[in-house]
Amino acid sequence: MKCPECGTWTTVKETRTTADNTRRRRLECANQHRFTTLETIVVSKTPIRQKQKIIELVASLDCQSCGSGHMVQAAHTNWGGGKGRGIKADDNLVAALCLRCHYDIDQGSELSKEERQALWQAAHESTVNLLVERGEWPADVPVPSISSC
Repeated sequence: MKCPECGTWTTVKETRTTADNTRRRRLECANQHRFTTLETIVVSKTPIRQKQKIIELVASLDCQSCGSGHMVQAAHTNWGGGKGRGIKADDNLVAALCLRCHYDIDQGSELSKEERQALWQAAHESTVNLLVERGEWPADVPVPSISSC
């Protein structure tokens, strides 16, 4: 992490994890600026046995961005939800997107990050709402909070 004051790299001086799943880190940069970060630890994801069901349900829908019914995939969020380097977000944070829309949102260079995020969010909301309205959302999987994605 870089220092918010001068932009140089920092080192962790102290880490404390609390019972409420938060972690406080005390950091210091080469210019001796000190600051603290507060991190929330995300513990659980959808259990493995439920993942395949969600992915299949989402992929069975039409694209929730352009309406195409051709080669639709369950596109995971790139903005939170437990995502990390080499780790996909939780499987309930998906949107039904065709290959073209999935590519445009994930790696497309013609849209800004904010535009890509807004397109994914709208498709995600449509996907979740459609499955819930149809009564197809798995009962043992929590419905994601739309505003927190």
